[in-house]
Amino acid sequence: MKIKPCGFHVLIEMEEVERVSDGGIITHTRAEYEREQNGHDVGRIIAFGPTAFVGFGCKSPEEWGCTLGDLVEFQRYDGKIPRHDTEMKYRCVNDSDIIMVIEDEK
Repeated sequence: MKIKPCGFHVLIEMEEVERVSDGGIITHTRAEYEREQNGHDVGRIIAFGPTAFVGFGCKSPEEWGCTLGDLVEFQRYDGKIPRHDTEMKYRCVNDSDIIMVIEDEK
């Protein structure tokens, strides 16, 4: 199943919350993991809706400062997890909820 955002929404693939400590100890039960994953606020942009950032006078998302593949931070708990996404891998957020791009250190 393919997910395609509509309107001013942005589809983000969530960064996974760590479940195991460096020493190999499981740090969360499934319920705790789901709660932490739902509240996580960092992910990679994988798709833009057709009118994302247009309402801010931008002709493209690049004018706003973000592009496909960017690691971004957005408002905690904002957006919608698609109904069929049982692993909580994706979140669809409003374009205005993206507050910063996190540059990868290489």
